[in-house]
Amino acid sequence: MNCPSTGYETMSAWPKKDIQAHIAFMIGLNKTLRESGEVVSNEGLASPAEAKRVRAGKDGAPVTDGVFPEAKEFLAGYWIVEVESAGQAYAIATRASAAPGPGGAPLNMPLEVRQNMSGPPDEWLWPRVVPKFFPRWQPRHRWAPCRRGLNSCAEDFDQAVAAHKCV
Repeated sequence: MNCPSTGYETMSAWPKKDIQAHIAFMIGLNKTLRESGEVVSNEGLASPAEAKRVRAGKDGAPVTDGVFPEAKEFLAGYWIVEVESAGQAYAIATRASAAPGPGGAPLNMPLEVRQNMSGPPDEWLWPRVVPKFFPRWQPRHRWAPCRRGLNSCAEDFDQAVAAHKCV
C-alpha cells in the first residue's frame, strides 16, 4: 500500500475516531484474510522519517545514509496473499483501497498488485549453480522452481528432481 509523502502527517491530523475506525478496518480485513487462509504475510511500516538507506562499505561494514530519500510516495505497508487468480488479488486490493478516511469516507487509495517472482529461469540455475552452493536445497513453501509442478513440500531436493526429471 502506498501513501503520499505527507500521508503519515496527514493521518495524524485526522480526528481520533477516524484514526480508530481506519485501524479497526485494517485489523478486521487482516483477520478476515487470515481466517480465509489467503494471507501469507502483512505488515504496516513505520514513517519514512524513521527509515535509513544502508549499503556495504569498502570494509563490508554497514554504512547508513540518513533518512529515506525524497519521494512522492512511500510504501506504507503490504499484504502477501496466496490466491488462485489475479482477480482474487484485485478483489482483496479493492477492499483494502476502500479503507475509511476522515468522516468515514472511503479513501480509495491506489494499491499496486504484483505477482511474487518464482525465481530465475531453470537454465540460469541448472545443473551447476544450485548443487554447488546448495547441495541439499529444498524448495521454499509456496514456491515451485519447476515449471512442471514440482511439489513445494518435497522431502528433499534429490527426491524432487528424480520425481520430476527437472535436471
